[in-house]
Amino acid sequence: MIVGVTGHRPNRIPAGKRSSAALRIRAALISFDKKAERHKTPILISGLAEGSDRYAAGAALKLGWELHALLPLAPEDYLQDFESPASKGQFRRLLAAAASVSQPSEEARRTAGGDSEKRPYCYLAQGLDMLSQINGLIAVWDGGLSAGVGGTLDIIERAQAKDVLVHFVRI
Repeated sequence: MIVGVTGHRPNRIPAGKRSSAALRIRAALISFDKKAERHKTPILISGLAEGSDRYAAGAALKLGWELHALLPLAPEDYLQDFESPASKGQFRRLLAAAASVSQPSEEARRTAGGDSEKRPYCYLAQGLDMLSQINGLIAVWDGGLSAGVGGTLDIIERAQAKDVLVHFVRI
């Protein structure tokens, strides 16, 4: 079982709902784990962004899953997206715990279109590459539109079009 995660960052998850979202993400992972083949360790693919991605990564590691970090940008460049030293430290710890660290394939970058050097298209390429590898997706979503190219709703719609099993965590 290979599961991906897409979802909102803390600015879209109300402070009072973050603990509940983290618990429901954990429950979603357990649900997917029940579908996994017993002789294989389930895998979570996460971009390790603040919020949903990190909630899922932390829960997956605690449940004994293998974490694969699929980053939209090189780690040092990606760190610029995180303001606080605590957030940067959390990113580095999760990155160190990952069984693998990669960036989107050339095919995903081409499919994303646009200027592949611009951040929004890097995020879209990351989402597309993730979708090409998974058979389940945890979607932490508030029901709203994506904030940009490759946002949560964009990835959800693409997953549904590919018949990827989506487990919604509504916030």
